[in-house]
Amino acid sequence: MKPTILTVIVLLLLPGFLRAQARTTTAPIYETRPATRDGTGKFYMGREIAQVMGHQGANWLERPEREREEGTTLLIDNMDLKPADVVADIGAGTGYMSFRMAKKVPGGKILAVDIQQEMLDLLTAKAKELGVKNVEPVLGKIDDPKLPAAAVDVALFVDAYHEFSHPREMMDAVVRALKPGGRVALVEYRAEDPNVPIKPLHKMTEAQAKREMAAVGLVHLETKHMLPWQHLMIFQKPAQPTGTGSRVMQNESTGASLAFTSQDPIVKQAIALMQAGKFTEAQALLASDDGHANADIAAAREEMKEILRRTRREYSVDAAELLKKIQKDIPDVSAQDLEKWTNAGAVQYRMVDGQLKYFRREPANVYRFSEEAKKRKEAAAKPEEKTTDWTLLKHLANVVAEAEKSGKIEVVPVRHRIDYSVTIPANAKGAKAGSQIRVWLPFPQEYRQQKDVKLIETSPKVADLVIAENGVPHRTVSFTHSIDDPSKALTYKLAFEYTSAAYYPILKDELAKPLSADFDREYLDERPPHIAFTPQLKATVAKIIGDEKNPLAKVRKIFHWIDGNIKYHAEEEYGVIPSFSGACLTRGRGDCGVQAILFVTMCRAAGVPARWQSGWETKRTKFDMHDWAEFYVEPWGWLPADPSYGVQKKSDDPKVRDFYIGHQDSYRLIVNLDYGRALTPPKQSFRSEPADFQRGEVEIDGRNLYLDEWDYDFAVKWLTPE
Repeated sequence: MKPTILTVIVLLLLPGFLRAQARTTTAPIYETRPATRDGTGKFYMGREIAQVMGHQGANWLERPEREREEGTTLLIDNMDLKPADVVADIGAGTGYMSFRMAKKVPGGKILAVDIQQEMLDLLTAKAKELGVKNVEPVLGKIDDPKLPAAAVDVALFVDAYHEFSHPREMMDAVVRALKPGGRVALVEYRAEDPNVPIKPLHKMTEAQAKREMAAVGLVHLETKHMLPWQHLMIFQKPAQPTGTGSRVMQNESTGASLAFTSQDPIVKQAIALMQAGKFTEAQALLASDDGHANADIAAAREEMKEILRRTRREYSVDAAELLKKIQKDIPDVSAQDLEKWTNAGAVQYRMVDGQLKYFRREPANVYRFSEEAKKRKEAAAKPEEKTTDWTLLKHLANVVAEAEKSGKIEVVPVRHRIDYSVTIPANAKGAKAGSQIRVWLPFPQEYRQQKDVKLIETSPKVADLVIAENGVPHRTVSFTHSIDDPSKALTYKLAFEYTSAAYYPILKDELAKPLSADFDREYLDERPPHIAFTPQLKATVAKIIGDEKNPLAKVRKIFHWIDGNIKYHAEEEYGVIPSFSGACLTRGRGDCGVQAILFVTMCRAAGVPARWQSGWETKRTKFDMHDWAEFYVEPWGWLPADPSYGVQKKSDDPKVRDFYIGHQDSYRLIVNLDYGRALTPPKQSFRSEPADFQRGEVEIDGRNLYLDEWDYDFAVKWLTPE
């Protein structure tokens, strides 16, 4: 809304725009469509760029009520400025923010950038009047702030970015101007809040901002929510860039290894060799060109080596070892039985350098896909001692009854206490006295039906303990400290409480409304490699939904198709799966997370917004890691869906049978609101779990410790009876 460095002189600088466009050799960065009210008709990443105001509106910047409306003092106090920082105020206008920040950086300076000389003249006059020496005016251009390279600690944008006519070019230039590890503080009016009294095109959603910043290689650190009307979103330029973007950014914009998105022919050939079972040959190929000059290619090749190691671990059981495991359940099992089940596709295996190797989690899948093996196991099993009368079906029926009786959406609240720990054994690989260790543990979100989160205790006591802000994609508690004695094991403990209620809105097809045209495209778009609209997927979705137009009915059809066509199985570690949706659709099998991503992908392909959610299931009979999804239908907004729980076929009540289409039970721990995003603080190495976050992550001196190098423990207590 305020005047910014963008003005109507964009019309006079068309050649600059054309030069910028000429640099683009792939799909156009921008689209042109009919302009809406207050818009320019120019679209970037699905967002219409707003119209701008000129220097004639300078008085609006200095209005007396601005402090009350925007909390500018609070904003500056939360920017974490250091006395010697160089701060770029992009779209400085009259210097309202510049002069206030100047007091915070007495040993640094403020670079006040604007493309209107008239604004800079006003700013210069005011600097002279105030006697301020550390505010320097900079005349920028519409696609370049004209800042020196690698010279800026913090770049601030206050209600300006949404009006940039060339956001990609401007942000590319800003990233070049940032020092490694430099930050962007992006302040925009909250589009998510209809009560913010600002025109729609002059607001931005947090999700849209994250997409646009990720496009130029910036990593989202946190979003602060203390301002009356605005987001304060903090992004960072990675300290160790790798070519076109940091490894952290690339992993955490796809949720997959760089190896699975790399166009490097060596990596592609290594993947093909691995799929053919030629692991040693693939390793030799990758080692033949170590230290490639292109940092992105070098990183992808290193990650591919790790993919080979992790995949070998997944398939590390030979026939004799698997028979011993099965004999615990079926004492008279024979080698012929195993061969028969293998040939029937009931056992998961792959060839590794000419040897048949079974999945390390077998025989879990044998008992799912071989009726004979399942019956023989049940016949040999001892009756289990019943410890509780609680059942999921009873709980779901209770939720439905309570919601209908009370008229409430959130019902049957259950207070939980979780005790979680991660233990790194003595003499961990790479650890030495003085090594820096960082450990991330899961922590609950405050999200709709999950609330009243309370941290009870943490151990050990470290100075650098960071609790991620609520609402970040992966909510964590991180411990960072130096190792004193590497010969001693290290245990990190976390205890917390929270209340989780069931979520049961009354859904009716006739009340569903079409999606508004300006809905955030992030939740409708592909996100390769895991969310990809392949020809097979698009054809399958078209067949499922037919000519159905009702969004709620579309979701129900997709949910029922997955329930009837995708079988649950024990899954590989997610880091070795090239594409969740592709693998699930092709195999007809998948665990909770893989099924959830297939559901999300199908909903998006059908024009229904959908997204991931995950954490733990905390039922009174079983607790474990678990993933599910959400979809968006007006007038209800975001609704839960749990494809792997599926249709509750043992119930005769249709409300219970289809409970998990739009509803959720009381026994969840919501940790993640998305997959494959940056942790807090960001992890520099290839994560053990690049998509999900449930068990935790560990890093020593910037090197990842994989899941087989540490242990975790999860214990739950239910503080509320049901």
